[in-house]
Amino acid sequence: MQSLQHARLKAARALEHLEAYRCELEKYYNSKPYAVTRTNDADRGRHVIRIFLKDPGDKMAILAGEFAHALRSSLDHTVFSLIVFATNAIPDSRAVQWPVQERQDDKQFERQTRRMHPDAANIIKSLQPYHEGPGEAFRNSQIWQLHMLDIIDKHRRIAFHENALDCHVPELKESDGISFEPDVDGWGEVTLPLHLSKTEMLLNSEPRITFGDVPERLTLDVDKLSELYTLVTAKILPQFDGFFV
Repeated sequence: MQSLQHARLKAARALEHLEAYRCELEKYYNSKPYAVTRTNDADRGRHVIRIFLKDPGDKMAILAGEFAHALRSSLDHTVFSLIVFATNAIPDSRAVQWPVQERQDDKQFERQTRRMHPDAANIIKSLQPYHEGPGEAFRNSQIWQLHMLDIIDKHRRIAFHENALDCHVPELKESDGISFEPDVDGWGEVTLPLHLSKTEMLLNSEPRITFGDVPERLTLDVDKLSELYTLVTAKILPQFDGFFV
C-alpha cells in the first residue's frame, strides 16, 4: 500500500548526512582551525594583527549538499505517493514534483500535482514561497531555501558559501582607524594605530561555515540546516498522513 514510507526514508537519509556533517564540524573545531599573530610595523606606523583560518575542506560541503538533496527529494516523494494513492496508478508525467513557486502559477502547479486529493494539493499550495509576501519575500521561505540549496549543489558547484571567523574589538570604535585586508592562503590582516597595540581582540573559537550562493543571497549554517530538517519531518510530512487511509 502506498504511504509516506519513501518520503520518510529520504528524510532519514538526510538526517544521516546532517549527523555526519556535525561530526566533521566537531573535528574541524577540535583541530584549532585558526591562528593569530600580532606585530608592530614601525615603518607603517601600524600594529598588525594577522589571522589565519584553516579551510574546512570539501567533505563538509558535500555532506551539506547531500543533506539538501535527500530532504528536498522527500517532498517530491510525498507528491508522487499522494498521486499514486489517489489514482491507484503510476503517474506518467515527468512533471510530478513538489512545486516551489516564487510567483503563483496555477497551471504549473496543476501539472506537478495532478490528480492528488484536492485537500492535499491545498496544503502544498499553502506552503508555497510566494505566500511570504510581495517582491523577493519568497527568499524567506525555508522550502525555497532548501530547494535552492539543492539546485546550487546539483547544477553549479558544491554549495559552500564562506568560512568566517568572527572577531570583536570591544574597546575600539570606527574613528580609531581600524583597517582590514584579506590576504592569501587563508590569512587576513587587521591593522591599528601603534598606540592601540595593547587592545584586546576577542575571537569566536568556532568559525561559522555557511552554504548557499551570492546571487540568491542565500546563507545557511548548520543550525539553519537543522531547522529545515525539523520543518519537513515534524511540520510538513505529518500533515499528509491522513490521506493514506
